[in-house]
Amino acid sequence: MSLTDAQIERYSRQILLPEIGGRGQARLLAAHVVLAGAGEAATAAAVLLGRAGVGALDLLAH
Repeated sequence: MSLTDAQIERYSRQILLPEIGGRGQARLLAAHVVLAGAGEAATAAAVLLGRAGVGALDLLAH
């Protein structure tokens, strides 16, 4: 998966990190994360994962 110019601009700070780079950001964009719970911790995690560029998030409230 190649990154678009808009994605490169949006996630440029993460892409600059040697631990992530362009390949890691592409993997984040293709990732699917499931969070169990609807409390404050799950909400905060969902926001941060979304900002990091995770492609799909599912929230399971129980």
